[in-house]
Amino acid sequence: LPISYGGLSKKDYFSKTWVEIGDVAAKNGNFKVAIEDYQKALSYNPKMAEAYFKMGRAYDSLGNHEAALSAFQSAASYVNRKKDSRDYYNANYEIGVEYQQLNRYDQALVAFQILLEPQADAKAVADGRSGLAVTWNSMGIAEKGRQDYQKAISDYRKALEYDARSAATYFNLGLVYGIQIGRAHV
Repeated sequence: LPISYGGLSKKDYFSKTWVEIGDVAAKNGNFKVAIEDYQKALSYNPKMAEAYFKMGRAYDSLGNHEAALSAFQSAASYVNRKKDSRDYYNANYEIGVEYQQLNRYDQALVAFQILLEPQADAKAVADGRSGLAVTWNSMGIAEKGRQDYQKAISDYRKALEYDARSAATYFNLGLVYGIQIGRAHV
């Protein structure tokens, strides 16, 4: 009898299976093992955006931001922007976050701005208002990192237009105001 792969090709079956095995390892905090499993998935399907994305998360959990950035960039390049718009948003958002982790704030801003372009359809892919709030808050963090406090304040205020109850945004806004007050008294 022929082996059945649940309607999937053998390649897709094994790549999805290795991703699921990697997910278990990651859930248990075994990020190095998870990365190995995601790499095995990619050996069956080298264009599997999901495996790259999850590998990026595992690398991030280990503090390896360069490797995480590379994995998220691969995920973004292989995801179907129209069909899987949420995955496209998530991969590009994580690219911005990794650039921030690496103190590469200008590049972080470029990544976040992609999500705000009209063709990105950010409202559809980012849970509407809350996703836009998170994106603007992240842009404020990048501007703060660049020490452009006026732009950071502007970005945080824009985030609050989309989610007026965001404690994280109010906290970040307070930090920037505190920095400005501290500079005024020096």
